Amino acid sequence: MSDLAKTGFQTEHFFEVQFPKKLLQTAYTGMLPNVGLGVTKLLAAAPITEENLYAGWNKLYASSLSLNQFYEVITDVPKTYVAPLNTPADRLMTAIGDWGNMQNLLLVAGHVNWVKGKLFSLENPMAQATLKAAVTAALKGDADAAKKIEVVLQSVSWHAKPFDMYVRVLTGCLQVFAVFNYMNDAGTAVPWRTAYGQINKEIENMDEHMPELKGIKAIFDEFLPAYQDAVAEKAATFVKGVYNYILFNVPAEKAGLSDHLGKLLWTTGYYAKKASDLKWQKDFTG
Repeated sequence: MSDLAKTGFQTEHFFEVQFPKKLLQTAYTGMLPNVGLGVTKLLAAAPITEENLYAGWNKLYASSLSLNQFYEVITDVPKTYVAPLNTPADRLMTAIGDWGNMQNLLLVAGHVNWVKGKLFSLENPMAQATLKAAVTAALKGDADAAKKIEVVLQSVSWHAKPFDMYVRVLTGCLQVFAVFNYMNDAGTAVPWRTAYGQINKEIENMDEHMPELKGIKAIFDEFLPAYQDAVAEKAATFVKGVYNYILFNVPAEKAGLSDHLGKLLWTTGYYAKKASDLKWQKDFTG
């Protein structure tokens, strides 16, 4: 495990660690996840007060309860590791993936994992300032700079050096598609369903055995599909936004002056047309 960084691969949580935060936000605001487009959808289920969430989330379950055991108690772990407590918060995080519950973790290319994390945070994988800097560099006519944009079509790490920032123009689009290809791959179906089953059970435990969190199962059942939709919408709007920015700043007459600018415009346009493919293609809840 300690050598993973040298390979470019990372262990990754299928249900990202951002997931509990988004669930809690929905639980007390009563607003389902969205990316700021259209009308905000509200929960049909009753929200839980912030005070109750605060009181119940890290509260120990009654010692008399016999809850399901889905993880191993292990000792051969890094010194920084803290074993989970018998609380809703710790049990949920362990269900998502932990040293004692590694069946829900997979290996994935580091840059794909990073972009996936940004999407699950409902954030753009590339800041607007980075996109602006990349396009500006290409427009200056620096042939080497323009050529480096094409390199992202190959295996380029997302975390490029500062002087290579402009290579991220297409990396963002490319890796967004890589994230959905990875999540929808047939090989990921088993860990998806396993993780979902364990998470769903922990939500049921909270609902049944933690009075302060009563009602969270109904919230979760509404939250999860809305969250998936928001992640997909964020991905699609990001890809389309990159193309629209480039289209505005690299009009056809400018693109025609350089093969590399022309390819940049064409390629981002191609990705924008494919943005409808950025969606969940399987139901892992069955």
